[in-house]
Amino acid sequence: MDHPPDHNPPSRHITPRGEVAAISVIIFVEVDVLLLRSRREPTTLLRRDVSRATGWREATVIAGDNGDSIRRQSMRFWRSMALGRSIRIYLDNGEVSGIRHAELVNWTGQALLCPRNRLPELATGWQSVVCRPGVYLLIGAEQLSAREVYLGEAEDVLDRLKQHLAAKDFWQEALIFTSKDENLTKSHVKYLESRLVAKAKEAKRYVVQNGNQPPQSGLPRADRDAMEEFLQQIPLLLGALGHRVLDPVTSGASMSPAQLRLICTVKDAKAFGTPTDEGFVVFKGSTALKGTTESMTPGWIAFKEELVGSGRLVEKGAMLMFTEDVLFNSPSAAAAVVYGNNANGRVLWKTEDGRTLKEIEESEAS
Repeated sequence: MDHPPDHNPPSRHITPRGEVAAISVIIFVEVDVLLLRSRREPTTLLRRDVSRATGWREATVIAGDNGDSIRRQSMRFWRSMALGRSIRIYLDNGEVSGIRHAELVNWTGQALLCPRNRLPELATGWQSVVCRPGVYLLIGAEQLSAREVYLGEAEDVLDRLKQHLAAKDFWQEALIFTSKDENLTKSHVKYLESRLVAKAKEAKRYVVQNGNQPPQSGLPRADRDAMEEFLQQIPLLLGALGHRVLDPVTSGASMSPAQLRLICTVKDAKAFGTPTDEGFVVFKGSTALKGTTESMTPGWIAFKEELVGSGRLVEKGAMLMFTEDVLFNSPSAAAAVVYGNNANGRVLWKTEDGRTLKEIEESEAS
């Protein structure tokens, strides 16, 4: 039986057949008891009711084999409540576009973002942060659809960045992660480098410039787990500093039942997507019209051409098909690429029952 997304059950009891055949009752702490009358799709019902219920901390599922009250099994799981985090960002010289140092409360790691032209300043005031073992990201200029990134490691990060000034031209910013104590070794940062490259390629937000996948260093289990814990904090600081390199784009496969799944159709083209905190995601497998009109906004034309050039939009008969999930900065930009013309995405993206995104937003706002 599946558990709701992001919920890790500490224990699980399974019927002799290896699955729960029917769900009778779900009991939510601090929420009314929910009775599930249908017995045909218990997993779907569990996901639906868990996603809609709010304010609960723990739940017990009581299930019977095909409704037989004699043979009952139970499962108990806890909801992973998202807690707030505190990030402290120091602006060197008080400039938001200059060197920035970031750290999480109660974390031994630290991050430093440095524009390429400010790299010499790191040698005069930031030696304790950058002249030690760590991992780094070289971030390229912002592009229409994707930026470039190179990820690496070094025993002395500043010395390695000085080498990249001559060897690599594409980057404009360097993001450095080191430890505030002396616990990161060469083996540790090589492990982190390998994991970061893999996660960046999996996220597909930036074009990874690393030619090969770096091998993982062999670490004792305790050290490996410590590095995995260190790694968990890096995406949060990356996002706070403006680069969500490691965060996968919302996909149709990872959507929760509570998220909107919208449809945009024109002629034979049919696209699916959902609004996110960053804009709008069009899902892999969606289709779009091939052509564009002369009146279409030039920026959207260029973006569509770049999607085609990068292989994220490919020809499929008379249509174009999305080969992966693509993040747009707005619903209208997404609809424009599908239509090949300027479009009001808040009206053209609709639910299966015909409600527009505009109607949904206005309803929720009221």
